[in-house]
Amino acid sequence: MRIARFTCCAFLLTAPLLGEMAFLDSVMSKDEQKKTGVDTLTPRQKIELEIWLNKNFQLRQVATTTQAKEQPLFLSINIDNGQKIELTDGSIWEVDPEDYPTSQIWISPIPIKVVPSNNTDYPFLLVNKTTGVSIKVRKTEAQPSPTP
Repeated sequence: MRIARFTCCAFLLTAPLLGEMAFLDSVMSKDEQKKTGVDTLTPRQKIELEIWLNKNFQLRQVATTTQAKEQPLFLSINIDNGQKIELTDGSIWEVDPEDYPTSQIWISPIPIKVVPSNNTDYPFLLVNKTTGVSIKVRKTEAQPSPTP
């Protein structure tokens, strides 16, 4: 048992040195782990699965690689007092009501980074790159322009 614990700790301590690694707890929500059965794995099985995944697959970022090559994202329009946020790429994001106090005071232009969250209802975070403050969001369809 001591050897297994040592191996587990040694891997977790050296993993950051190996580059961009995917750890199941950081890339899967508790609900996703339950749905896929990952939550029933022993710690050793989880580590072995993480090693295999990192060996055979590249970690996919939420922001597409083309987005990273394009111009940076900024807050374009704060809609309905922070209930929705439109970014300069035209995407519209619905804000978690818990985060309205933060989103309602955001004024453009704010440099924004889109990252995954561990929330199943609001699976992304919009991060204010200037302050580091984030809000939970989900992508929504663009609303049709009002007819005159």
